[in-house]
Amino acid sequence: MVDVWIVGVEYAALVEIDVSWTIGGKAHLTGILHVKLAIISSYQRDCGIAQYVEHLEGPLRELLGDNLSIAPLPVDLLRASGPMAHSMAQRALAESLAIIADAEVVVVEFEPGLFGRSQRQIWATLRSILDAAKRVVLTYHTAPTLPPPAPTSIRSLISLARHRYAQTVFRRLLRMVRRNQSKFAHIVQTRREKTRLTLLGVDPERIFDMPLSYFTRAEKAEFDHERYRRKLDDIYGTVGRKVLGVFGFLGGIKGTKIALRALDHLPSDHHILIVGGLHPETVVQASSEQPPIKDLTKLLEPTFDAGEREGADDQRAALLQRVHFAGAVDNRTFAELMAGCDAILLPYEEVGQTSSGPASQALDLQRPIYCTRTGAFRELGKYAGDALSFFEIGNYLELAQKISREDAMLPSRAQARARYSDTVTVEARAQMYVNAAKSTQKS
Repeated sequence: MVDVWIVGVEYAALVEIDVSWTIGGKAHLTGILHVKLAIISSYQRDCGIAQYVEHLEGPLRELLGDNLSIAPLPVDLLRASGPMAHSMAQRALAESLAIIADAEVVVVEFEPGLFGRSQRQIWATLRSILDAAKRVVLTYHTAPTLPPPAPTSIRSLISLARHRYAQTVFRRLLRMVRRNQSKFAHIVQTRREKTRLTLLGVDPERIFDMPLSYFTRAEKAEFDHERYRRKLDDIYGTVGRKVLGVFGFLGGIKGTKIALRALDHLPSDHHILIVGGLHPETVVQASSEQPPIKDLTKLLEPTFDAGEREGADDQRAALLQRVHFAGAVDNRTFAELMAGCDAILLPYEEVGQTSSGPASQALDLQRPIYCTRTGAFRELGKYAGDALSFFEIGNYLELAQKISREDAMLPSRAQARARYSDTVTVEARAQMYVNAAKSTQKS
């Protein structure tokens, strides 16, 4: 039997769940499993992992009923400085740790930056949770990365030193895992991460891999493109236009500027809808000069600079009429806007990430996707087959050309999207969590 506690439940009754365990990470409901689950995660805040957990919560409640509650990490307190913030963070954690100590299985949605500012603080927070837990399922939203090549210059030596420091928590975590494999199970989003963890000494029988998913089968059927396209057109005046969506936090790795540069090389009936706001961690305090916003407006606003080529300001003004800012929106509106777009643009930079929430949601909703050939998207392509249309990082001309010839709309890509959406669901993710919890019982 597995008891799963979700932190925040004061009194939780046992719930019977029928589960059989099959190769490939798929579960079918057949045997009795008593579950109380504890999930530690960011929650109900402007954060991609919080958004994922909020979508996962519904299917988990289908399995666990009233037993399910989420323990929000005190992210702002953990990332703040000063003795008062530290004291408040420790008090908030203490409430969770008392319940974790009674749980049989604790799920940790692991993104290092949510647990503190420095490697030392992150490890202290994480270790307090792991030490209190009897059994642990680790979901890696960031995974260990390979070091850069051997240093040949001062700059490369500095890069290697930075990498080594950034991997401190992973080295300590994996050392703990190797000492007690039976205590841990691991969930990763790609086969690459499963292979990497295996090579780092983690028992492969305890590693479960599946791409992120956000929507249930019923929700996928409800998000009809034509219905939400009409709603989008009513708001943004895009009737008869081709709307390309850019989703996620502004700036950083998202490559929004590449999408705008591509738009400059597309016919005038192509528009871009930008959905998302500033990431809380990137906001410059006490200033209206926010770098990600400044970068975008510089591309779109007429410059009026001396020496500007004739007609350039008119071109900028015309381009601006084809760009629509939706701003930061709630989860439901995010999905509705995505469902209404003709295609989704993911011009990300390479930063070694393991997954992308907007990419997973776009696949859930079977939207055509143009994405850069980063490691994460290449790995996603191993599950999604021909569903993705790739272009090289930063090559906005290639992106514009592929959009012009509707490469993402090819029948083979539509068929691949349908196959993927039918097999990768948030229900399957929820059942995988149960599989992982069950695996921690194996000696």
